[in-house]
Parts: sequence; C-alpha cells; structure tokens
Amino acid sequence: MLFSVTQVHICIRKPVVYARTFGALPLRKKRIAASLKIRYDKCEIESRIVCAAASGMTELGRAVIRDKRKKKAMIHLYTGEGKGKTTAAIGMCVRALGRGFRVCFAQFMKGNDTGELYVLKSLPGVTILRSEINFGFYSTLSLQDKAKLTDIHNHILDELLSGVRDGAYDMVILDEVTYPVKWRLLDRGKMGQLLNAGKGEGTEEVELVLTGRDAEDFMKITADYITEMECVRHPYARGIIAREGIEY
Repeated sequence: MLFSVTQVHICIRKPVVYARTFGALPLRKKRIAASLKIRYDKCEIESRIVCAAASGMTELGRAVIRDKRKKKAMIHLYTGEGKGKTTAAIGMCVRALGRGFRVCFAQFMKGNDTGELYVLKSLPGVTILRSEINFGFYSTLSLQDKAKLTDIHNHILDELLSGVRDGAYDMVILDEVTYPVKWRLLDRGKMGQLLNAGKGEGTEEVELVLTGRDAEDFMKITADYITEMECVRHPYARGIIAREGIEY
C-alpha cells in the first residue's frame, strides 16, 4: 500500500457549470461535456494522491512520485538588498513538500529563534540544519567565534553532501549561505561540490535554493534562476526595528 487511506483528501471539484447545464445541452455538447467530466475525474484522483503525499505518504509512495517526476535539477538564487529572500525560499520549501519532495532546510549565520521553524518542524519530509548557538552579527564576532561558526557551517555542509550522495533529499535550501561564502566562514570546496550536485553532475542530483545578499560571481554563473530583491522602501529607514512574525 503506497498511501494511508486516512490521509486522502479531495482537492479538485468538478465545475459547477457542468453539473447545472448538462441536462440542457445538445447531444454533441453532451459528449464533449462527458469527456470533460472524465478528465476532471482523473484530475480529482491524481490530486487525492498528491494530497496524500503532502500529508504522510509511505517511502514507497514517495519513490513512485519521484520516478514519475523525472526532473532535471537546477539552482535558484535569491539575492539583493530587498526583503523576501528567506521568505521566498520558505515558500519553495512548502510547495516542494506538497509535491512529495524530501527537503533539507539549512540555515547559515542564524542561531536565533525564527517563526518559520515552528511550522517547518511539524511538516513531514523536511530536515532542518542550523546552528544551535546564536553568535549574533558578523561585526561583533571574535576570532574564536568565527572559528566555531566556520566549524558549524562545514559540519552542515558535510551533512548536506552526505544526504545528497545517499539520495536522501530532492531539494536542499541554503538560507543566507552567501554571507559565510563572502566572509570565508565555510569550505568553498564543499560548497562547490553542492553546486555540482545542483547542476546534475555525477550521480548526485538535487534542486538547490540559495539566499543572501552579495552573491559571489561563481554562484551567479552556476544559477539557473536568479531573482534580485530590490529595496524600494523599508520601515527600518524610519527607525522601525524587525517585528516578530514579519521579519523573524
């Protein structure tokens, strides 16, 4: 059995217009409407399977979905000065989980409490990797703090590479990864190995999502999608600090 029956839900309804007008249609149009009904029935069955995938499918069920998907791995980069980079990555994470992806959500330079963690931890199919220590802003870090944070970041990269090689993930999100790359707070060689996996090189293949300001050129060159957030207006300029539930 691929899915738990208790997890199946109906997501797509047949068009109300079809149900109301079928009896009054000419024969030819009735045949067309009947064929539409078959297609909608098919969509409804497929959507039930997808909903089951999001709610708690078995590993065999996930494997079937992945085999049917036959996607080519690509790299997404969300950068720029504007708000919304991590927000976009979280949205991609949720969408992928809804389609049966196994997602690893890795955060760099972050050890503070953030609202998205409470939701992501409750979702099946997601693994979260991040520092358990909040080191604060880069400008306040001592040499000892930088060394500790570098070790933590490299450990996260090792975990990611191991998971990718084992085929444990379909998508890997590297939130705020541009900063440790820029500040030399991680092993660039390991980062390059992950980017190669995102390009589908070798046996490993995984969708990669990168976020953060000031992305290095080598990250831009390898990315298939690049979105640059522009800050047109932000409350911080008026002295309004980050707000719980909005910025974190």
